[in-house]
Amino acid sequence: MLTIELKSQLRAEKHRTQSGSITLLKSTQSVPERLSGAIIDGWISGRTRTAQREHLEFVLQAYRALPDGAGGPNKPINGAKSRVRITNAMRSKLAKIHAVAPSNYLRKASPDLTPVKIAHILSGRNKSISREAWTFFQEMSNRTLDQANSSTTPDLSLDTIEPPRARQPLKNKIRKFVGGIEYVEITEQRYNLLHREVRRTLVSPRNLLKSLTDSPTGFRATTAMGWYWGKLRSAERAHWNYLLERYAELPDRNS
Repeated sequence: MLTIELKSQLRAEKHRTQSGSITLLKSTQSVPERLSGAIIDGWISGRTRTAQREHLEFVLQAYRALPDGAGGPNKPINGAKSRVRITNAMRSKLAKIHAVAPSNYLRKASPDLTPVKIAHILSGRNKSISREAWTFFQEMSNRTLDQANSSTTPDLSLDTIEPPRARQPLKNKIRKFVGGIEYVEITEQRYNLLHREVRRTLVSPRNLLKSLTDSPTGFRATTAMGWYWGKLRSAERAHWNYLLERYAELPDRNS
C-alpha cells in the first residue's frame, strides 16, 4: 500500500531533482524487471495505490542518489559535458559541507577545486562547477551525513516517552501555499507517525536535528518539537519529508 507519506517523499524527490520517471531510470543501472516510467508516474499522481517493495525501494534510492536539479538547471551548459550549472539549492548544500568538513579535505579533491574557487562558488561568482568536483562534493556529503547519523544517540527511554497529547480542533483550514512554499497539515496520521518514529528510535526530534549537518535552511528544532507536542498544526512539506526520511535511516532500538 502506498501511503500518503511515501507519495509525498516521491513528489518531493521529483521536485528536488527536477527529474521525471524516464530521466530517473536512464540515470540508473540494473532497473528491476517490469519497473517502468508509467508505473512510477502512477505512484506520484496517485492513480496507483500499491507498489512492489523492491520497485519502491529502488526508486527512492535512485532519487536520493541524484543531486539537486539533476534533470533541470543542473544540466551540462554551453555544450560543456564536463560542467554542471550551480543552482541555489546546490550552493546551499556546498556551503554546509564546506562548513563541517575537515580543514584539509580539499587535498583529496580534483585539481581545479581550490579554496579560491570554493569562495567564488559560494559567493555566486562562479555559476558552474566541474562534474568531477560535484561528484566529490556528493561523496563528501554522504560521508558527513553518515557520520552525523552514526552520532545520533538515543536521548529518550520507553519510560520517559509520553503518548501523543490530545490536540485542539483545527480552527482554520491550512493554506497549501504561502509565499511559494508548500505546506501540509499535521493530520492525526502524521502526528501519530512522528510519535511512532520517536518511540521506535528513542530519539527526540530536537536531538535528531542537532546531530545532522544537512538540515534545510530555516528548519529549527523548535519547529519539529512543536509538531511533536501537538502545538504546531502545519509544516513546510520539504521540512516534514526531511525529518521523516532522517528517522527512517535510524535503527530500531526496540527490537
